[in-house]
Amino acid sequence: MVLAKYKESVLFLIAGILGFIVDVSVLYISQNNLGLVYGRALSFSCSISLTWLINRNITFKNSPAKDGILIEFIKYLFTMLFGGLINYSTYYLIIKTWSGSYVPFIAVSAGCILGLFLNLLISKKFIFISNR
Repeated sequence: MVLAKYKESVLFLIAGILGFIVDVSVLYISQNNLGLVYGRALSFSCSISLTWLINRNITFKNSPAKDGILIEFIKYLFTMLFGGLINYSTYYLIIKTWSGSYVPFIAVSAGCILGLFLNLLISKKFIFISNR
């Protein structure tokens, strides 16, 4: 069935959407105290933690954590930084060139979309390696 073939990708996307909601929410909550740059660092960290939990326990639940959960989380965190670099660079460029109350939302959205595809590839190839 077609859905079964893309199940991991769809679940990864759902995890990403939930991570996006956390990312934007934490950013808007923290921006007055931390600003848009440091607030985004916090929001991105929260988002990565949530998406790892979802991907570990739902999306890639049948892929064993060969080096243990903590090592897997550390690997996930560092490899997600590649997609995060694209994500954050896009975000930073937009917040520095546009203005308006909607800009953080647009900037996070654009960054997340660009980073999503790279992060899916990295996750499937280097973090949640299946035994198939």
